[in-house]
Amino acid sequence: MGLAKICRKMDIPVPPPGYWRRKETGWNPARPPLPALCPGIPDAVGLTPRPAPAERSLEVTAQEAFEREPKNRVRVARQLSSPHPLVDHAAPVLRDARVGLYGALCARRERCLDIHISPRSLERVLRILDALFKALEARGFRVGLSQGDRPDTHITIFGYPVRVTLEEKIGRIDHVPRKGDGSYHARWDYVPSGRLTFRIDEWRSGSARKSWSDGKRGLLESQLHDIIRGLVVVADAKRTHLLAEEREAQARREAQRQRELAEQRRREEEERQRRLEREAESWVKAQQLRAFIDEVERRASVKGVAMEPGSELGDWIAWARRHADRLDPLKPDPDAVKPQDASAGPTHEAPDGPPADDGIVAPPGRES
Repeated sequence: MGLAKICRKMDIPVPPPGYWRRKETGWNPARPPLPALCPGIPDAVGLTPRPAPAERSLEVTAQEAFEREPKNRVRVARQLSSPHPLVDHAAPVLRDARVGLYGALCARRERCLDIHISPRSLERVLRILDALFKALEARGFRVGLSQGDRPDTHITIFGYPVRVTLEEKIGRIDHVPRKGDGSYHARWDYVPSGRLTFRIDEWRSGSARKSWSDGKRGLLESQLHDIIRGLVVVADAKRTHLLAEEREAQARREAQRQRELAEQRRREEEERQRRLEREAESWVKAQQLRAFIDEVERRASVKGVAMEPGSELGDWIAWARRHADRLDPLKPDPDAVKPQDASAGPTHEAPDGPPADDGIVAPPGRES
């Protein structure tokens, strides 16, 4: 967007025509004050410079130098001779093709060249494409058709296909009534102009030139070397664009991988924290149980209750301490089966609890 357009968009006054000329002659015209900001218009705007055009590769530079040499110019034969295979296949198909509603030959369903021309221009177009295709393949490039029922013509340069088409400008005039038109007839008649245009159908090409036409500077036949240079430039731009896209996609994939790793580390850290808290809670609970068991032993000792192994209270204390050890994350699991104990058989069932009738443990609601 030009500076004047930006000023109009931002409601900034611009000098009227002749302002700077008057300044040069010594006249000092008044400058209008800045108007108040309208709602929705920011108080500042930045100008982003256009990115510098991408540097052309050495391959492009070398190809351009090659095409500038007069001896390397492409010449179109007066008659077809040993035509290129694609031209050889297209010639009979196009010669037998019907003329469509808009005055151009219709033959794309026959896996033919992607061209839109009138029958009058056919022989000329075949000779042009024959010379162009042969010159392209002599330079190491490939010419072919894409897959599908309606194939495109493409030139493969640097490993990247570039779609091309050749068309004729067909004018439109009011329909001239003819005998036999009937009650319904077309509103327009289409008149071929004979003016040809070679077009590169590739949007990933930056500002590279993509069309060449018959004109005042010469016919299309005299511009084939320029067309080849243009194809090389467009293919190089497409390669640069796709490689940049791949780098961006790779960067996005790497960023996604890093996000997933960070999320995995976060989940693992949260699980470690939860495990730590669970183990701390288990340790506290184990300490509380041991304190309780110690108190049971103290009271039993005071009352003279038997606590020897095999006694009811002794078995309960042993079981309770094993259970406390089982909860304690700092203690080895007492239930882990050692190899030498694997055949020892089942352990005794845990006692229901310390005997309460001896007053060692107070009944609920009453302290001993």
